[in-house]
Amino acid sequence: MTQDSASLIGQILVNLGKISHDQLLEALKLQTQMSKEIKKPLGQILLELDYIDPNDIIEAIRVQMQMRNTKG
Repeated sequence: MTQDSASLIGQILVNLGKISHDQLLEALKLQTQMSKEIKKPLGQILLELDYIDPNDIIEAIRVQMQMRNTKG
């Protein structure tokens, strides 16, 4: 997952009301502080922070896929 798609997932979660903008910024900050060897996906970080549950990330991925299908 690229940085763009990671931040898109984060923005989708904000738009869905699953996380706040501040929670997204916190998770992105943690992600950027990780070395390349241990860098985790944004969704995993949000799960570990207990901001979302697995169903939330699945819902966000569904929305992202719908957005991509609409564009193409």
